[in-house]
Amino acid sequence: MTGKKQASCSPRVKTCTRCGQTKPLDSFPWQSNTRDGRGHWCKACEAEHFQQKRRDMALELTLDFSRYPDLLESVCAIADAECRTPDQQVIYFLKYNIHPPEKKEA
Repeated sequence: MTGKKQASCSPRVKTCTRCGQTKPLDSFPWQSNTRDGRGHWCKACEAEHFQQKRRDMALELTLDFSRYPDLLESVCAIADAECRTPDQQVIYFLKYNIHPPEKKEA
């Protein structure tokens, strides 16, 4: 023997703090601010978490048009012209920071 430590042949594992399953380290995303350089949640749990977060955020974008009848009329007119639902049009406005045109008085 040369006195050097031999690397362990068994794969390193870690337990996910979300689902509680023990998985190989390559099932955990890189995270530089942890001791072992891997995240606390496995990749599957992270993916599930962020999918749920996106679904929750989409629900938060739903507007209550009852407070803004003029805005609803404008959004519906534009949505009809572009073959979108009013909710899709609002998300489009928010995404691209577009303000709906103001209603012209006759």
